[in-house]
Amino acid sequence: MSNLKKVTQADINKDNFESVILSIVIPSYNSVKLLSRCINALENQSAKKKFFEIAIADDGSTDETLEMLGTFKPRSEL
Repeated sequence: MSNLKKVTQADINKDNFESVILSIVIPSYNSVKLLSRCINALENQSAKKKFFEIAIADDGSTDETLEMLGTFKPRSEL
């Protein structure tokens, strides 16, 4: 049995189990359109949102990357 299956089974057995099991780190530099598509795809995953988190590592973008991320934060479960 894989670790993911074990954790999923543990979640079924325990009501308090709320641990993140997958961290997705996305490097970004002036890629607002691609990053927006990527985050939208992650929001539409069938996996429970409590099982994964995303972190964006921006390297000083000069486009609208930071503004776009600011709009996702208040409306996203991620």
